[in-house]
Amino acid sequence: NEAITLEYDTKRKHQLLEVSMINISITDPQLETLIHQSFGDNQQLIEQEFSRFIQESRIKKDIKDAVEQIDAGDTVSMKDAFESVRRKYE
Repeated sequence: NEAITLEYDTKRKHQLLEVSMINISITDPQLETLIHQSFGDNQQLIEQEFSRFIQESRIKKDIKDAVEQIDAGDTVSMKDAFESVRRKYE
């Protein structure tokens, strides 16, 4: 079995021309089969879905961290919270 390699370009909005490349090799035969069944050889679709997964994971982590802060009584004003989220995701 040949490993699947995902290449994913990340571009930062506010830093002109900065691009980084991430290479991920998948060597788990079951995962390789699942990826091939789901996406075929469409590298662009694989990259889009990987990007969506990473973004959703980041948002879930941010929500988990926020809930833990609230539970600990460590809160900020609504205005500060929205400004922080806006800076992070815009």
